[in-house]
Amino acid sequence: MSQLEENQIIAFLRLFNSHNVKFMAIVILLLFILQCGGCQNISHPPNVIVAKNGSGNYNTIMAAVFASLNNSIAQYYIQIRQGIYEEYVQIDSWKTSIVFIGEGMDKTIILGNKSYGGGIGTYNIATVGVDGKGFMAQDIAFRNMAGAANFQAVALRASAEFTTFYRCQFDDFQDTIYTHYDKQFYRECIILGTIDFICGDATAIFQSCLIEIRKPLKGQYIAITAQ
Repeated sequence: MSQLEENQIIAFLRLFNSHNVKFMAIVILLLFILQCGGCQNISHPPNVIVAKNGSGNYNTIMAAVFASLNNSIAQYYIQIRQGIYEEYVQIDSWKTSIVFIGEGMDKTIILGNKSYGGGIGTYNIATVGVDGKGFMAQDIAFRNMAGAANFQAVALRASAEFTTFYRCQFDDFQDTIYTHYDKQFYRECIILGTIDFICGDATAIFQSCLIEIRKPLKGQYIAITAQ
């Protein structure tokens, strides 16, 4: 990251009011950690391992989430091994400081297909919904494969403060990432979609991310962001 980029990030963060000082400090610290010697992985030993083949502590991500402590200040590291996890993951507000560590955005994939076209409201269609403060994810793909014809189909809904995503992929058509609320940081992520695919009322920073527009259906328009 160049000095100019760093200065731009810091200048943007200074626009936050005084209640956001803690988030500002966390983001700057994260940027410092990531740029030292190139971007580094989260290397903390996992508390539990999720593996579809039975080689870990749990076969599903939600089982590992349920096993974590409630309202924890200490981070709880969940390693998610290679595989396609067809499940809906909900990080409730009392499940705080959870960290997901995958094996690569092309290897560890969380997959769902709920959609507005299927008769479900936008808030409840996310493949992964985050309400727990301090959530982090690295090297994971979040996908909603409902398809463009089903209107809104959220891959990630983030509604908690201090959420961070590093080297993650978000794949959908409409409303891919629902940055619903609070303060969020995304670095070196890939985001794919067609209509309003980064949407919501959160204060979110996207640094060194690839935003890729997919081909919409005939008659549909293209818009990257919406509030």
